[in-house]
Amino acid sequence: MGRDVSPSQQELEFMFSLMTRGLTPSEIADEYQDTEFPARSRRFIAEKQRYFDATRKVLGESIKAEQDPLVVEARKKHFEELCGLIESLEESISWLTNVGIYKGVDWSSDGLQIADLDYPPEGHPHIVIEIKSGRITEVSLHHVEGDPLFGGLLKHLGNEFSEMYYEWKELFRQRLQRYLRQKRGLPVGTRARRVNLYVSLTQALTEALTMARLRRVFPGKCEACP
Repeated sequence: MGRDVSPSQQELEFMFSLMTRGLTPSEIADEYQDTEFPARSRRFIAEKQRYFDATRKVLGESIKAEQDPLVVEARKKHFEELCGLIESLEESISWLTNVGIYKGVDWSSDGLQIADLDYPPEGHPHIVIEIKSGRITEVSLHHVEGDPLFGGLLKHLGNEFSEMYYEWKELFRQRLQRYLRQKRGLPVGTRARRVNLYVSLTQALTEALTMARLRRVFPGKCEACP
């Protein structure tokens, strides 16, 4: 009955290491003696050999494709584009905290508001603010989030970064909400804890972006990856 037990990862590593050395199923069966693994028939090992050979062939072709000069160059360009998007996001975050520099927002009116940021260079990035019944319901860093690569950037940076980014956005929305109430002459409570959390999260977000940009290599794959 032991012959029918599925092999553990340790056993597969042992078996595949012997296959890498070029041993035949009969020779591998002999190598099982004096091991903690259950005895295996030549037929069982030959079946695993077919899987091993197929996997090695696919991996070999994949590695060969990864080393293709055209693929390497395309990946380098893709990573440079991601770094450029990170730079734009870093710059924006550093300026967005100063709500007073926003231009083009009528804080007294509801509706969709487009805020330009009054700072260089040319082509000022802007955010989109949606106000309903005196409440900010949505904030979008349109110049970054509207980029086709933004979804791919979040995928490369991972779930932890994505969660941190959207938590920061929610705190940023609350910050704008306080400013809106001030502009409309409405009472604004003191929330020192929220302010401290916003400051610390902004710093953590900026540091994560800077590290990713300086690394210039992004793990995983996105839809735009070569």
